[in-house]
Amino acid sequence: MKEEMIQFSYERLLPSVDLQALKINADILEVRRFFAKCVPIRGLMRYYDENDARNGVIRICRDQFCFQDDSLSCEVLKEFSSCRVKSGLVYLITCGSESYQHYGIGEMNYHFIQNACMDLARNMILKNCRLYTYEEQNKSESIWTTKVFGPGYYGMPLEEGRKLHTLLDGERIGVSYQGAMLMPLKSSIGFAFSYQAKEQVVVNACDYCQAAVKECNYCGGRT
Repeated sequence: MKEEMIQFSYERLLPSVDLQALKINADILEVRRFFAKCVPIRGLMRYYDENDARNGVIRICRDQFCFQDDSLSCEVLKEFSSCRVKSGLVYLITCGSESYQHYGIGEMNYHFIQNACMDLARNMILKNCRLYTYEEQNKSESIWTTKVFGPGYYGMPLEEGRKLHTLLDGERIGVSYQGAMLMPLKSSIGFAFSYQAKEQVVVNACDYCQAAVKECNYCGGRT
C-alpha cells in the first residue's frame, strides 16, 4: 500500500483546459492572473498494489468493495464479481474554500474552469495509477482499469463517501462532511481499481442513475 499527499498548481493544469469546449470566451492571461491568487488543488490518494489484492486487503464481494476491515456499497460492482482485482485506488481532491468564495459578478467562467481543473487533476491521478499497475503487471493486456466510482454515481449511496473520507483522514487537507455533503463543496472523493479479465467490462452510468429512470437528459447520456 502506498499513500501520498499531492498538490496540483493551476499553472500546470490551465494549458490543458479546452476553453472552446467549455464555451468560454476568456482572455487566458486574465484567467492565469485570477488563478494565480487561488490555493493549489490539494489531494490525498492511497494505492493498493498487487500484493494487497493477493492478500485480500482489497477485494470485491458481490456489490461491496472491501478495504481492509471496511467495505463500500456500490451497485455497479456486481458487474465485476467474476473479475480478479489487481490493484485499487482511493482519492480525495479539493480546491479549498478560498478558491470559490471571492468570485465577483461576471466571473462564473472561472467556476467552470476550476471544475475542469479538478477533473484534470483526478484524471492525472487515475492515469498514473493505471500506468503503475500496467508496469507492475509486466504490461499484461488482460489488465483493465475502471472509471472512477464515487458517492451518487454508479449506484453508490452518498453516505458511503464518509467511509472513504475516514480511510484517507480527509481533515488533513481541510475537507470535512456536513450531512451528506463534502465541505468545501468543490471537493471530490472516489475509488477505482484494476482487474484481470479477457475483455473489458463496459458500464453505463445512466443504468445506475435514478434520474435516468425518469428520462432525465441532464448529462446528455440519453436522448
